[in-house]
Amino acid sequence: MKNFKWDYIVYSGFVIVIGIIFIRSYFRQKVEFKTDYNFEVTDVEITAKKGIILYDGDKKVIFSLFSLRDYEGVKKGDFVVKESYSPYLFIYRKDSLGVKQLYLKVKGYNTWMFHGFDD
Repeated sequence: MKNFKWDYIVYSGFVIVIGIIFIRSYFRQKVEFKTDYNFEVTDVEITAKKGIILYDGDKKVIFSLFSLRDYEGVKKGDFVVKESYSPYLFIYRKDSLGVKQLYLKVKGYNTWMFHGFDD
């Protein structure tokens, strides 16, 4: 009988932790989906898995809906634009004349069902 109680507690704890992770992920992605981004990249950090973390001044910007990888070539001085509720993240780069040109368009992946992500 003691084993049953201990197993029940361990499994319940595991389910609760997994549930908290999913709930946190949902709300983080929902906030990111609603947020406008419009900034110039001041620094780029490459992670161990070859992903990138962008900096807006001293503020670290980590995307959970958009996957940016090292090989895509995003660099310091690029401009990141995402409108609120948009499933796309745009990276602009200035050309030799100083005019912003679209460099990269990234479609967010849809872990949760947010309005506007189905096209």
